[in-house]
Amino acid sequence: MLINGIEFLKSEAHVIPPLRRESRVLPKGSVHGEGAKPLECDILFERDVPVKMRDGVTIYTDIFRPVTEEAVPGIVAWSPYGKDKHRLDIPWFVAAEKLSNLQKFEGPDPGYWCAKGYAVLQPDARGVGNSEGNVWHWGVDEGKDVYDLIEWAGVQPWCNGSIGMAGTSWLGLIQWHAAVLNPPHLKAIAPWDGGDADSYRHTFARGGIMNTVFDRGIFKLMVLSDSYYESMSDMGDRYPLYNDYWRSRHAAVDQINIPIYQSGGYTNAVHVEGTFDTWCELKTPNRWLRIHNDYEWEDLYAHQDDLCRFFDRYLKGTENGWEATPRVRMAVLDPEHHDIVDRPEEDFPPPRTQYRTLYANALNGTFSPELPQTVSQRAYNSEDHQDMAVFSAAFGEKTELSGYVKLTLWMAAESAEDMDIFAYYRKVGPDGQPICPIVKGAIESGPDGAPFFGPTGWLKASLRKVEEYRTGGMRMFRPFDRPEMLEPGVPVKLEIAFAPMGMIYYPGEQLQVMITGYPLNPSDAACPLDPDGPQFESCNRGRHIIFTGGEYDSGLIIPVIP
Repeated sequence: MLINGIEFLKSEAHVIPPLRRESRVLPKGSVHGEGAKPLECDILFERDVPVKMRDGVTIYTDIFRPVTEEAVPGIVAWSPYGKDKHRLDIPWFVAAEKLSNLQKFEGPDPGYWCAKGYAVLQPDARGVGNSEGNVWHWGVDEGKDVYDLIEWAGVQPWCNGSIGMAGTSWLGLIQWHAAVLNPPHLKAIAPWDGGDADSYRHTFARGGIMNTVFDRGIFKLMVLSDSYYESMSDMGDRYPLYNDYWRSRHAAVDQINIPIYQSGGYTNAVHVEGTFDTWCELKTPNRWLRIHNDYEWEDLYAHQDDLCRFFDRYLKGTENGWEATPRVRMAVLDPEHHDIVDRPEEDFPPPRTQYRTLYANALNGTFSPELPQTVSQRAYNSEDHQDMAVFSAAFGEKTELSGYVKLTLWMAAESAEDMDIFAYYRKVGPDGQPICPIVKGAIESGPDGAPFFGPTGWLKASLRKVEEYRTGGMRMFRPFDRPEMLEPGVPVKLEIAFAPMGMIYYPGEQLQVMITGYPLNPSDAACPLDPDGPQFESCNRGRHIIFTGGEYDSGLIIPVIP
């Protein structure tokens, strides 16, 4: 169904809890789920409070707040997953005893925050649960709804006039779309593992390659609605190039001027590019980044005390020295040894980074500091999901690589006018076996964890045009609005920025780059929540040829931290 030119789909059948207005006190010490953490204070619970949006639509929110006469700040946790999803198996693999079980999925725990003197608002977004209307999917329209809720909350008798936002994934990325509208009562945001401010570049079309399979599964199974929802996946099929639709789903984060506490990791299958690219675009001086070494849900609840210091400073005005917190606290992964955590840095990427160029040699599949004089080629079958071209660089001494890695490839499609390029890099031992970080707690990894395949870099060759080089040339801003098709067999220069990583390499270990025609991470090829759903389909046909040496300066720029 088209509404104002936007594709909306009917939601799958969901059981919607009945509307039930009530206000009651949850007593200190009470337990609200099997194995859940007892409440640390009395909490006033207001269910299904109506809030009217600017267009007359009514949404409903739950409010948890401490039993006190003192006005308190509010924290908004906005998402479409249902404010009544208080089940201990969501988030996955977070121990039940760490949470009160009052939190919505991926949101701040009211049991913790009310005890610290905060109210927590858990709304059902437009079209979700009993909230009226149809579900928006990010962008300026959903941002306006968040704005309206914030401004309503900021003038309630229980509120001190200060509202913050917190949460991970959807609850993180929607903060950009709200904050850029500058609601007067929004005083600080904390988007954790949800930096995807640009829906096209960070989520649906990384490198210009349209891939909608993950979000189709999320909406099908996770969004608690019996209404219609905006299908950004169908809009991606309709508009594979960047246009006004995608522009309205891109938050101009450089215009945000309130304090920001951002957090993210290297091994998240969805949010890495968005987290770090957004950090690089921010202009507000009051911004902080913490790069963690675990998965988003565990990290969200393990660092509540740290976030509380941030909110105390900017939502309560407490002079607690938060400003002395390092601008960046950085993790560096060291699998089979001990990760570095919370290392202070001035910025990310660290200003002290020394960039080194390594050139590819197709004759032996290596990278080296010298450009080979001889032109050579290496090819792979782009339609074979197992075939790839591999290049490796060995380290003679202990080396840290932290930041963006940039790959330059001269490539040709032997018999096609376009190519989808998927590049990955990983650490391998002297025996050639991968040495991978183990991700614990992700949907696809289970409680025991699974190896992380490596940072990714994607590019559709016809959308290779670079409009602007950023972050010292390590990131490319592309317009993605006009394809320049290839001439079969004729090489073109492609520049690909990998998602950032921080990793220690020891003597004899190698950085191994794999270039292929199909996504290697399972969650890139299909939604792990919907394994029977659609699979990714590429434009690739025939062989892809990589040219190295001589006039073809294919190679790698690596970020060495002295």
